[in-house]
Amino acid sequence: MQTEVQTEVPADGPTETAAQPVSEAGAAADIALPPVPDAVDVPDRIVFTPDRFDVVEIGSTIARYVRGEGEAALAHLMALSGARSPAEVIRLQVGEVQRAADASLTCWVTVIGQTSRVVAYR
Repeated sequence: MQTEVQTEVPADGPTETAAQPVSEAGAAADIALPPVPDAVDVPDRIVFTPDRFDVVEIGSTIARYVRGEGEAALAHLMALSGARSPAEVIRLQVGEVQRAADASLTCWVTVIGQTSRVVAYR
């Protein structure tokens, strides 16, 4: 069964015939839907749907990290002020860099783990 589908005519005039024969199955596939703002049912999309508890948990994890780093920085400065040799300063610095890197990685792994539970795959 053949149906005719009207095509849009450009503003400068028609360049082809206005009606083209198309099968019914093809007509259904060629019809473009108008854009719908804020469409809800869009398949295969990742949607950020946080629960209040999840967002608070992520925020508190980052706040604990920042607070802990502030305390560690002050403790490190106090330890550096008591260093008696350049070798001890280097040892303290290396230890602090390793501790800071470990704390940073631990924090971000925790945050990413919590975030992966927040993202819903639809």
